[in-house]
Order: sequence, then C-alpha cells, then structure tokens
Amino acid sequence: MLLTIVLWLSRFFGPSSSGQITANSCELDQGYCSIKFEQGTLNVQFYPANIPLEEEIQIHLELPETMSFKSAWIEGINMYMGKIPFIVESQESNIIEGISYLGSCSEASMSWQLVIELTDNTSHSTQVFQLLFSTNY
Repeated sequence: MLLTIVLWLSRFFGPSSSGQITANSCELDQGYCSIKFEQGTLNVQFYPANIPLEEEIQIHLELPETMSFKSAWIEGINMYMGKIPFIVESQESNIIEGISYLGSCSEASMSWQLVIELTDNTSHSTQVFQLLFSTNY
C-alpha cells in the first residue's frame, strides 16, 4: 500500500529537469538531492554515491539556517526492515554528518527511503522529508 502511494505521488511530484523536487521528497539514486521548501533548501548527499549493503554509508545533510535537526532513519519500502538508525557523528550549525548501514535481504532490488525530521526554529513545528533511493544486488 505504501509503495502504491509513493508511486502515485511521484507522478505528481517527480523530479524536475534540475533534479530538484517541489514537494518534501526527492530521489537519491545519484547519491545527491536537494529539496526546496518555504524555509530554504535541504541538501543531502550519500558517500559513496553507489549505496552499498552491509557497509558504512556516510550521509551529509545541509539544513536551512532556520531549521534544526530532530531525527532521521532509513526504512525499506518494498520489504519491511524496521527503522534503520541514522547515527549523528558531528553537528556544526546547519551541517549534520552521520552514518547508517543497510542490511542485505532476499530481494535483489530494494526500494528505500531516508526520512528526515526537521524543526522550524521559529514556529517549533516539525517537517518530514522523504528521500527515495534503491539498491540492486
């Protein structure tokens, strides 16, 4: 059901020619994406860009200065894998550096989402961002 909703939404909020998306989601298959929203731009980059399984993934977040990092995790979309933690290693101003690990499973092709929760420093409201990516092994 969730995959159906994500696919349906991607028809209306798919990537523009610049690789940016106007909704609070984007595709990370190239290892980088940028989401523009009212408070600014959220930039996310994976290292390595070709996301490995069972190896450390470094994740770089650059937040708008009007937002604060609340939490993040990775979820499997086409197979439930639980909430895979995003471990913050450093946080300086609006730059967050962290790591995560993806487990292998029986599916050769997996769809994933990195979920990021940010808090608006003025209104204290939470915004949720979904960054979609896949692995093929």
